Amino acid sequence: MLPRVLYTLLMAPYRKALLALPLTDAGLGLIEYTVLLCRLGVVHDVKVVHVVTEGMTELGRIASEMESTIGDRLQSNRLSYHVLEGDRTDAILRFSVEHEIEIVLLGHRRSRNPRRSLARRLAMKAP
Repeated sequence: MLPRVLYTLLMAPYRKALLALPLTDAGLGLIEYTVLLCRLGVVHDVKVVHVVTEGMTELGRIASEMESTIGDRLQSNRLSYHVLEGDRTDAILRFSVEHEIEIVLLGHRRSRNPRRSLARRLAMKAP
């Protein structure tokens, strides 16, 4: 029987995942879902991103807020935090291509129009 770490490295269907983290209560469910995927060995390398509008000066504060939101919930050897600037759709797509992301984990808002959802826009523009 393979050790769990080696098994995870060899068998994880998605080596690189992007967790698009909203810094709201809605992000907590998404974090728990990501934790489950990591525990099951479905995801190995998690890149946590948050997209802000260009020109924001408090990027360091946002990065530390992301880390405190995740806290000890997500235990991964390959966990990293990134604050991106610009349009959410373009920034996530650009980051995904640059880092060879295989799966993007997004939350959703129940009050939003599904035709304008971030997931829909990403799917339409993805390479």
